[in-house]
Amino acid sequence: MQLHTVVHDGLLRVMEGSLIQGCLMLKWIRHSGLAGVLLLALSVNAQPVSESKWKAAFIYNVVRFSEWPAETVFDNDTINVCISVNSALSRSSDQLNNRTVNGKRLVIWAWQPSPDAPRLCHVLYTWANDREYLRQIQNDLTMKSVLTIADDDGGGDDGSIITMHTNQKKIVFDINMRAAKKARLSLSSNLLRLARTVQ
Repeated sequence: MQLHTVVHDGLLRVMEGSLIQGCLMLKWIRHSGLAGVLLLALSVNAQPVSESKWKAAFIYNVVRFSEWPAETVFDNDTINVCISVNSALSRSSDQLNNRTVNGKRLVIWAWQPSPDAPRLCHVLYTWANDREYLRQIQNDLTMKSVLTIADDDGGGDDGSIITMHTNQKKIVFDINMRAAKKARLSLSSNLLRLARTVQ
């Protein structure tokens, strides 16, 4: 099958076209709200879309299928997505900035390990190097209902709600539902079905 990927409104869709090099494994959801939306499981060496673009699209979709508590404040209808400066994604996060999801605009912030995350962020994307600091502020993040996404092949438990891994050249993710419930965040059952594990 000949495929190519295009980005449209932050969503990665697969269309007929030029051949992607390497193994490309796709998980699709046949559902009215998710039809045609690619959420995960692909080869990180597939071309022409880079790994960082796939991860950006993944973040978009996670936000799309997450719900914050009713009392959460979204100033000017914006969702603040904080991306660690330690991550490779920080250099290509512009593709997420000002995208609209569920009637709110994504605003990308470059985050350096500091106590500001619980106050500023609705979503916090971290790297393996942030793990120790993340543990220190985990209680504050939970209190503020921050959706934490860790890009960490080390597999350490830092309390993040979603942890991404590269496994045999494929991007997979695990969901910590206990952490999500403590943070009073609701994750779509459709998203849960795509996770490698749900704890």
